[in-house]
Amino acid sequence: MKNNFIKGGTPSFLTFITYRKMKLIVFFAVISFFQLIAATAYAQQTNLTLKLTGVTLEQAIQAIEEQTPYVFSLIIRK
Repeated sequence: MKNNFIKGGTPSFLTFITYRKMKLIVFFAVISFFQLIAATAYAQQTNLTLKLTGVTLEQAIQAIEEQTPYVFSLIIRK
């Protein structure tokens, strides 16, 4: 009977390089998944209350920066 596995328990239809690529893809997918969970959790905890009328965009962003830990970079071209 022919042995379907090569040294290390890897199936013979997968080369060593292909097997390593598959493992890396799974590893990065899992890391990315946990990063996405961490990124959405913090943003949902921030509360913001604004009642602005007749203000410029710059003044609105300034009001948001005062109430939150976020800092915006704004480039206005005139």
